[in-house]
Amino acid sequence: MAYWRSFNSKALYKLMLVIFITISFALSISLFFQVRVLRDMIIEQKILRSNTFIRAISSDIKINGFSKGKLNSIIYNYAREKDIDHIFVVDKNYKVIASDKQNKVGRVYRNQDMRNVFYRKKIDWAIEAHKENGKIIQRIDIAAPLYLNGKFIGGLEVETAATDLTKASYLLISRTILFSFIAILILYIILGKLLSYLIINPLNSIIKGAKEVSCGNLDYRIKIKRRDELGQVADAFNDMVNSLKRQQRVLKNIASRDSLTGLLNHRSFYHRLDKEIKRAKRYHHQLSLCMADIDFFKNFNDTHGHLEGDRALIELSNILKSTFRSSDLIGRLGGEEFAILLREQGPREALEVAERLRKKIESFEFTSPHDDYSFLTVSLGIASYPDDAQTAIELSKLADRGLYQAKAAGRNCVYWIYKNHGLNNKHPETKVS
Repeated sequence: MAYWRSFNSKALYKLMLVIFITISFALSISLFFQVRVLRDMIIEQKILRSNTFIRAISSDIKINGFSKGKLNSIIYNYAREKDIDHIFVVDKNYKVIASDKQNKVGRVYRNQDMRNVFYRKKIDWAIEAHKENGKIIQRIDIAAPLYLNGKFIGGLEVETAATDLTKASYLLISRTILFSFIAILILYIILGKLLSYLIINPLNSIIKGAKEVSCGNLDYRIKIKRRDELGQVADAFNDMVNSLKRQQRVLKNIASRDSLTGLLNHRSFYHRLDKEIKRAKRYHHQLSLCMADIDFFKNFNDTHGHLEGDRALIELSNILKSTFRSSDLIGRLGGEEFAILLREQGPREALEVAERLRKKIESFEFTSPHDDYSFLTVSLGIASYPDDAQTAIELSKLADRGLYQAKAAGRNCVYWIYKNHGLNNKHPETKVS
């Protein structure tokens, strides 16, 4: 299989051409020799049969003499045999003295080849073309010398039709062509399957891959493990898709992240919040949302400048990352406002971690390039699913309300807004400071 994977399309075309030429040449040679063998077999049969006639006629001549009347009677009887076209006898001067065709009697036999046969005094044959009624007809002429009492008295010639030789040749050629056609058809079916495996199927895979990628499926890969041109195209295609996927991941990260802190931006955070609410409903999990806002951050910017403000935001985002779990979602909603989604955490756990965050920020020294430092505090609001809200919008509103309650209560504290179904309704809000 490894060989076929490295077998390229150019080699396939060359192979098909070589096979076609080889088969054509082999069929031509085979047809030539088959026709030659068939021709020799038919001629041999006719010669054997004519020799039988010649020996029989020679015996009759020896018995009945060399008189014209008896010769004509003998020849006429044998001329009625199948495939015998013409029988005649010539004297030693090559004059026709007896024939099954009376119009030939008396003519001088001028076929020099047959005269040489008579002269050499042995049986021989030749294929001659005779013109009859405007048509050229091939016959097999068989000639033999005649002897009477050991003395050469003339010659005998038997002409047999060669039509069956022609018909047999045509039949052989037609059968050979038919079998050759079938063999070539089978060969091309096999080559078609091979062509489909080597070219058509890989092309279809490439087309399918292009359609999948155009529809946004960047996980699709073309599975063509070959070292030919199509294999190179498939590898280049897969490399292109990998590059697109990497670029898409980078762009997606840029689009979903805050450029300063690297946290989730406003749009991405709320999109993830909606998905997490649906997931919590499906699996019957809790989750909590914590809103955090830096206290008096405008004064910090006015005092230290916006560059120091940006530095403080980066440091605070690092504190957020170190405080919460890697499974929690942290986002910067804008300016100095942050949001944290705590997966599978109820309100009590959220309060504890929010209070821990508040204390960590309160005690953190935000340094500057001038080696001076300052302190910042944050106000936080908490809401939980399903205790407090059933949708992402309700949860966000409650957490935001808790944040503003914390601001109103003097800042640097955590506020939990909840819907109390089991506790005293007179205390709908909990403050931790």
